[in-house]
Amino acid sequence: MGDFLALPIRVGDGNVHVNYFRTFIRPYRGATLPTGAQLLANMPKFMSAHTAAVWKDSRRWHAQDVLTFRGVARVRPFLLVATGVGPLPGGLIPIPLSDELARIGIPESIRQLMIPQWHTDSVGLARAPFAHAFTVQTLKREFETDDDRKIRRLVGQQIRGANASWIDRAADAARTLARFAIPGVAPMDDAQQLASTLLGNWAVMINQHHFLAGRRSFLIGTAAGLEFTGPGVQPGDWVFETAALERYSLATYGYATNLGMGGAARVVRPVWMEMGQQLARVYGQPVGPTIPLQVEFGSIPAATGSAIFADVAARHKALVPGLP
Repeated sequence: MGDFLALPIRVGDGNVHVNYFRTFIRPYRGATLPTGAQLLANMPKFMSAHTAAVWKDSRRWHAQDVLTFRGVARVRPFLLVATGVGPLPGGLIPIPLSDELARIGIPESIRQLMIPQWHTDSVGLARAPFAHAFTVQTLKREFETDDDRKIRRLVGQQIRGANASWIDRAADAARTLARFAIPGVAPMDDAQQLASTLLGNWAVMINQHHFLAGRRSFLIGTAAGLEFTGPGVQPGDWVFETAALERYSLATYGYATNLGMGGAARVVRPVWMEMGQQLARVYGQPVGPTIPLQVEFGSIPAATGSAIFADVAARHKALVPGLP
């Protein structure tokens, strides 16, 4: 097994998001359009620390580069457990846990545990950079990081601090779940250890997922070449655009993001709006604000069959695997 697993949009959950963020740039005198490889290499310069830091990972995915983002959002891993919805590790059939967990009485401090900013999102090149563009695929990490180990310790601390009256009943439920081959869970005798292992594994599994499944593309060109216009835009100006076809990778991210942060559209908007402005300042000056478009569809066919997606895909050709 490799270090990363692709999260194509078909494995995701919830509505499908089609979006783009477009920035017009007045380039410095003598500036030349960066290639796709140069855009990729300069990604750390384009991201703002107060929205999302990014760096090149030391590991690779199918021999292609991997970028790791650390955003400002926090993760509530057991919302999936608390609501009893969403896919289990390995794509297993979800088990309705809500009634059982209510009977067991898992403490609110665990069910509503909010992990500090220990979450990172990994993306890998969907193919080698070309011309003046590149496309990335969201990924799940298949290895543990220091952040994951911190999460395990945090979960263990919560378990040890919980009232012992529910531990034995939680262990009974955990032994049942062990039959579904959740990694690392076995019918141990020590109830506290079993509960800690189960919930720790679950939290780490969620943390290893990029919160979105799908692809994002980055493109730069001239306003004249891309036939874009805008207030004050001149033919020699440049246009940078990032576009995506994506949805939540897990139901727990959908619930946590929609309930706690106002939805994915609200979370990603400041990241890519800021990136457009940062990139413009690297190569010249922005001409006006970054222009967003964000639309949701109820299914993948509805999204990919829309006129909006057809317009986006004409410029960003690798958003769906198999498109030319």
